Amino acid sequence: MIKDESTVIRRRWKRSGFAIEISLILIVKMAILFGIKAVWFDAPTIPVDGTRLTEERLLSVPGNVAPPPQPKEIGR
Repeated sequence: MIKDESTVIRRRWKRSGFAIEISLILIVKMAILFGIKAVWFDAPTIPVDGTRLTEERLLSVPGNVAPPPQPKEIGR
């Protein structure tokens, strides 16, 4: 009885503990990465008055650019 090459590969894959271990590690890693993405990167950060700052940077003469505004301190 001659076995098809694809069935031999499938049987090896099913019996291989290494393949199962790698698959589980990849599934756990993807779950952790998606969790981190959902917690920390749920919305883009938009600077205060970002349009005006962009216009100043793109349309001004190089020597006449105003310094960027200082961030406000929170909790004081």
